Amino acid sequence: MKKQLLFILLLSSLVSFGQATLIKDINLGNGSSNPNYKITFKNHVYFVANDGLRGSELWRTDGTEAGTILFKEFIAGEDSGFSIFKFYADVNLLYFVAKEGTDNYLWKTDGTENGTEKIKQFSTVTDFHTVINNELIFSANNQLWKTDGTENGTIKIENFPVFGNRFVKSGSEMYFSGESYSSIGRELYKTDGSENGAVLIKDIRSGSSDSFPNHFTELNGVIYFSANNGSNGTELWKTDGSENGTVMVKDVASGSSSGIAFNTSFVTFNNILFFNSGTSLWASNGIEASTVEVKNNLGNISLMTTLGNKILIIARDSSTQKQVVWVSDGTDNGTTSFEPSYEEFAHNSSFTAIGSTLYFQGRNHLGYEFWKTDGTENGTVLVKDIHPEFDDNNIEDIVALGNNIIFTANDGNWKGKELYISDGTENGTLLLKDINKQGNNSSLPQHHFQFGDKVLFSADDGVHGRELWVIENGTTSMVKDINPGPYYGNPSDFVELNGQVYFKAKTSDDGIELWKTDGTASGTTLVKDIYTGSSSGLQNSNSANIVVLNNKLYFFATNEITGSEIWESDGTETGTKLLKDINSGANNSMRSGELIVFKNKLYFNATDSSNDFELWTSDGTEAGTNLFYEANSSSSGSPDSFIEFKDGLHFRANTSSGSKMFRTDGTNTSTITDKGYSNMTVSGEFLYFVSTYSSGGELWATENGVTVYQVKDIRPGSGGNNGSFPSKLKDHKGTLYFIANDGTNGNELWKSNGTDAGTILVKDINSGSSSLTISDMVSFGDDLLFGGGVSNTSIELWLTDGTNEGTKLVQEINPSSEQFNSGSSPTNFFVSNDILYFSANDGTVGSELWMLEKTALSTNTNSLKNIESVQIYPNPTSSFINIKANNNSVKRVKIFNILGKEVFKISNKKDEITQIDISQFPSGLYMVQFETETSTISKKIIKK
Repeated sequence: MKKQLLFILLLSSLVSFGQATLIKDINLGNGSSNPNYKITFKNHVYFVANDGLRGSELWRTDGTEAGTILFKEFIAGEDSGFSIFKFYADVNLLYFVAKEGTDNYLWKTDGTENGTEKIKQFSTVTDFHTVINNELIFSANNQLWKTDGTENGTIKIENFPVFGNRFVKSGSEMYFSGESYSSIGRELYKTDGSENGAVLIKDIRSGSSDSFPNHFTELNGVIYFSANNGSNGTELWKTDGSENGTVMVKDVASGSSSGIAFNTSFVTFNNILFFNSGTSLWASNGIEASTVEVKNNLGNISLMTTLGNKILIIARDSSTQKQVVWVSDGTDNGTTSFEPSYEEFAHNSSFTAIGSTLYFQGRNHLGYEFWKTDGTENGTVLVKDIHPEFDDNNIEDIVALGNNIIFTANDGNWKGKELYISDGTENGTLLLKDINKQGNNSSLPQHHFQFGDKVLFSADDGVHGRELWVIENGTTSMVKDINPGPYYGNPSDFVELNGQVYFKAKTSDDGIELWKTDGTASGTTLVKDIYTGSSSGLQNSNSANIVVLNNKLYFFATNEITGSEIWESDGTETGTKLLKDINSGANNSMRSGELIVFKNKLYFNATDSSNDFELWTSDGTEAGTNLFYEANSSSSGSPDSFIEFKDGLHFRANTSSGSKMFRTDGTNTSTITDKGYSNMTVSGEFLYFVSTYSSGGELWATENGVTVYQVKDIRPGSGGNNGSFPSKLKDHKGTLYFIANDGTNGNELWKSNGTDAGTILVKDINSGSSSLTISDMVSFGDDLLFGGGVSNTSIELWLTDGTNEGTKLVQEINPSSEQFNSGSSPTNFFVSNDILYFSANDGTVGSELWMLEKTALSTNTNSLKNIESVQIYPNPTSSFINIKANNNSVKRVKIFNILGKEVFKISNKKDEITQIDISQFPSGLYMVQFETETSTISKKIIKK
């Protein structure tokens, strides 16, 4: 703890004047380690994973988080040591293929660092087969090899390849399908592991055609397999290792048809061989007469395996296409079925058994999740819904470790694909370790709201979903996980009443409802479940807002009895009730849910049984809730876009002759303009809007709220696409700022004081006809700050004082062209106590919470020479960091480790420092301190 505190104090001391700083990386990252190719060896599971720093390397776990460790890094840095994934576990040794440089090598390990040794280089290793006389038989370079674990003892034993998907050891011999000469084809062989000791047992299909022996299975010293002699199709055969003892057991499908398909399963149970032929289950003791059909019409069989004291068969009914599970004791009467509650078994062929329980990936309405079966209908159940939304192939690479299951899964949240462990219960199925914490997943803080000396907002930390957070006394923390687990509570539409903040939030049990908070976890509670059950009482819509009138809250809500109507609340459950059922019964009166308070009354868009959607008003009583104005007698007026200006309420509504702007003083209502408009914004003494009338989309205004005029025809021409189409209208100290296109400079930053002459281009930031892109704007002290850039991929933090010279880049948070080709895209600006909070992405941590103090913008000149930006890239890095400084040169650099200890220092007063080699640094987090002529700046880096 002391070490962590020391590092925090170090960070505090390094924060530079004039820089926007990251407050908190709320969502740590979404990098997937992709644990795969698992194998159990000596009470551990070995697997390949990528922690985001070292590439794909060899890891192992004993089933505990502390015991889940990197076993060996074969290639230092971010390059992967594994590109060929082959493993074989003997009792004493684990064999595998890994890289050294660009070459592939056969390796072995006894589970210790000293016992992990490189054996021999190969271009390709196809498969590991079996161990004979303590020597591993394997295929490499399209030939058959063996090894005793030493380079000299790694010997090619045959020049020809091995085929098929089954190999079997019987005694001290391995049986397989091989092709020693093309004139013979692929036939039945055996080897005792000696050099050139492979023997052709029998040329089952004479000539160059293949009999292609496959499905090798040993039972009581006899090898059973499938083969095609050219006359009978692919059928069941057996061999005792001699030519005369290699015979067809039975022509299951008479004639030239094949009784055994390539995907047929062979299992041994109670000293009998069982296999499937088409949709039928067969049994054989190696005698033709005793090779019989046990049960037919089982469906299309995808799996047959032994499970405890039974045979388990997974099939799909060919007529209904539904899954069927068959359980058999090997007899007709003892072969029964049931229809499971899942729809698809092991889509990615991922399953394994522990004792009498089979674990697998199953699919139902929840997607592909973790299931188990004991061969009974009641025992075939979902273990855990790990991914909260419908997903595809979520569960992968399932292996057993003792009495537990180790597998790879993705919870659909910030961790990506990681390592999980299960004891077969829901509570006992959990993330074992998040191996890769790298990545740039975003918490994207938004919906900021000032509450006393606190700032409330919503954010997604990647664990709890989007929930309620608070900034208090410089500390950022989650207030409450409203919708427990990774599900979104999604708090929004904050409004304060009597020392409490009310808002919309969602839970899985109650849907979207009205909540309140005093800024503490215990004080964050549901006000009322308006629509009982999981259905939502409130809409998750930006237009459906909550307002305060006469010490009460008003909003639109829905229940199963009255439909969507206007409600009121005093903050208590009993005081949260329907104000009026405007459209009686379960019919909805609500259109947009937009509410505004004007002259101590509510105004909103609603419909009753007699009138279409028109303007209604309410004084907060049922009797005082009535139709106020009908804009369209023949259809819906649908009033919206309410805004108060100069003692009048302005709004847009549809009439029989088109959309018009209206104004009401609460008594009289009249048409202001029929020119069509959008983006109404009050700035100074003017109400501005964009009209698409005769001059195309241009800037218009009204000064008295009654008469309107065109402020300026920025892009002369009539109609269609000839307008300048102003957007992003923003008031700053009585001046309107906006984006417009004059036809010459593209979309750029403009300002207006309400006159033609005073409507001017501030700066052509993206020079020429190219356009400026703006993500957000905010008035901050004497300056207007905005996220701007030459395109959507290079938006950074800018400010303007309204002049060309005073419009400057404040900080390049994400160095776009050199490192990530993507700007930081500052957005969700919010000002509190002379601090600007916003979301930005530095290219490393995702879109997270940043801050900029107003004092950082206080300069004695307009040059802003003290506001510097220093970029380091790449980050993370395994070797060099490059340094780029705006306005000044870096003369001194210090690097501190996570304990606050200085580990590097360089000073150069003559030349600028532009690059530092950190290749010899241990992997980890470091803080780099840069000194220029005017300031000290710090940045975080990750050494891979």
